[in-house]
Amino acid sequence: MKNHLELSGAGVFDYYEHVYRSDDRELYAEGMGDAYLHKDDGTERTEQGRTVYYGTYWRTFQMSDHLPMWIRLRTDFGDEYLKQKAGIES
Repeated sequence: MKNHLELSGAGVFDYYEHVYRSDDRELYAEGMGDAYLHKDDGTERTEQGRTVYYGTYWRTFQMSDHLPMWIRLRTDFGDEYLKQKAGIES
C-alpha cells in the first residue's frame, strides 16, 4: 500500500463542446466584428465563409488550441492500510 497510486480517470477537456460551440456562432457574431462579415479585401463572406472564419480562425484565438489534459488519481488508501495493519481481510 505504501507509495501507491491508482488511476481513476483521465482525458482531454474539449472546451469547444461547452464554450464557442459550432452551434453558438451567431451568439458571437457581434464580438467578431467586421472581419466576420468581410474578408481582408472587403468582399462579403458567404455563409460558409463565416462558418469557416468562426470555427478555424476566430475562436482559436479566444482560447488556446491546446486542449487541457486531466488525470484523477486515487490517493486515499487509508481504510485498506488500517485493515492490513489490524490483520482484517477485505
